[in-house]
Amino acid sequence: GAIAELIASRAASVTCLDTSERVIEACRRRLAEREHMRFVRGDMHQLPFGDDSFDQVLLLNCLTYAEAPHTVFREAARVLRPNGSIVGVTLAPHQHQRVVDGYNHIRLGFEPAQLSGWMRAAGLTVELCEVTSREQRPPHFEIITLHAASSSLAKPTS
Repeated sequence: GAIAELIASRAASVTCLDTSERVIEACRRRLAEREHMRFVRGDMHQLPFGDDSFDQVLLLNCLTYAEAPHTVFREAARVLRPNGSIVGVTLAPHQHQRVVDGYNHIRLGFEPAQLSGWMRAAGLTVELCEVTSREQRPPHFEIITLHAASSSLAKPTS
């Protein structure tokens, strides 16, 4: 809900997705006065939305929870309208399992080339996928920023 709250005033509509009903309910409470907000319980590997539903998909700090990140990109591309975009941030590879244990991460980060390959395989045009910052405090996680666009042409079929 924190990210949704930050972008809510700049968007015509915002849909928040999480697998946890508890998280979805917390978002509803936090953003109850915002009429253009929608809260959906669902899985990023199998989005509960029709094709061409969104202008933009945000993948913010969620890929480390993905069992099949390539599927997440394929699903994000599917729900994007022509000329839509995906914006995301995730961690670069690291060796700090104990630090992230409390967050239940499945993955300890990604290589930018790997992420770029998955986005291209999903039919997206990669505009940015690189380490853009390094945390000042230990353990100095490196952050990858990604941006990709859907084509105005027909999308690949699965």
